[in-house]
Amino acid sequence: MQRARRIFALMTFMFWSSLYVYLPVLGPQAERLGAPLSLVGLIISSYGFAQLWLRIPLGIWSDRLGRRKPFIMLAFVIAAISGFGLWSAEDARQMLVYRGLGGVAASTWVVFTVLFCSYFPPDKGSQAIGLITATTFSAEMASTLTGGFLAEKYGWRAPFFCSGLLALVGLALSAMVKEEPQPQSTISIVEMASVGKNKRLLSVSIIGALSQYVVFVTLYGFTPVYAARLGATAMQLGFLSATAFVAMAAASLVGGAFWAEKFGEVRVVIGGLLVVSCCSVLIPFINELRLLYAIQALSGFGRGLILPALMSMSIQGVPDARKGTAMGFFQAIYSLGMFGGPALSGMMSELLGLRGIFFCAGGVGLITALATQHLLQSPMEAGIEEWI
Repeated sequence: MQRARRIFALMTFMFWSSLYVYLPVLGPQAERLGAPLSLVGLIISSYGFAQLWLRIPLGIWSDRLGRRKPFIMLAFVIAAISGFGLWSAEDARQMLVYRGLGGVAASTWVVFTVLFCSYFPPDKGSQAIGLITATTFSAEMASTLTGGFLAEKYGWRAPFFCSGLLALVGLALSAMVKEEPQPQSTISIVEMASVGKNKRLLSVSIIGALSQYVVFVTLYGFTPVYAARLGATAMQLGFLSATAFVAMAAASLVGGAFWAEKFGEVRVVIGGLLVVSCCSVLIPFINELRLLYAIQALSGFGRGLILPALMSMSIQGVPDARKGTAMGFFQAIYSLGMFGGPALSGMMSELLGLRGIFFCAGGVGLITALATQHLLQSPMEAGIEEWI
């Protein structure tokens, strides 16, 4: 089992590296190809749009088949097409299509997480989520740093080509992944789709969507654009993203392994939301890259606290036959924030400007932090009863 976990972690590292290696230059490259901020926002949000529609069906489908591995292998094929497509794109509209394909590949993350959790005892769910999330953030850190270096040395298209290569390596590793046979779910599609009626799962998913709104507007979206306007080079953009992911990896380990058990997952989520929101509000007042690095790291730490705790809560008390569906529902709903945040902010930029985008994101985050205690204050047992 230890060997299976290591192979899975390495495969996961390649998966997220392929989807994030070009992230530091995605927005700036779209601007270089003539895209206005509104189109830049759509390119960023297309990644979440695909996940919004696909994660629930994929979760249901994998539960009914009792299989996860075939979905994982298909994800790497699609990720490779996305990377090589972005590398060859001649205009921003083509980038929109191929970044959307990256979102299709990322939709299978629901399957990744459920399969990895099966390698652990049921009472170690938070630990499993913390470990796989830390692996994800480590991959995103290393890949964005590498992407900045590649763009600086070999040109702005190089990170996109690297994305395709990493996906092919991951495809080879996915063939080695261990999967124990699982009984096929006998629950009907209507019954499985009804998981959204579980009040706790719905509340966790809404909090996830609002938190993703803030994160994708700032960390993954317009902070690199803001840095580029401050004069950041491609290499500096890579460092900017890497600082956030280092902090995310550290926070996911600390939050999932220690703070969640000591303080409770709800408090961890609230603390992370407050940190991310305050950082977003501070960004428009920064005029030096070194200060932006510090804010980016602090914001990344906040994000690293939020996601593992929410992912863990989304499948707590869920029967094994519905875990893929529940995780798919959670990840589909939080994709609303991944899609809606950048798309809406891109359109609002014409009215509010780039700085106004950060103020709005910070406001959304603060409201979400205030609402979290109310939405998640009911005991977990109340949510479990709805599954029985």
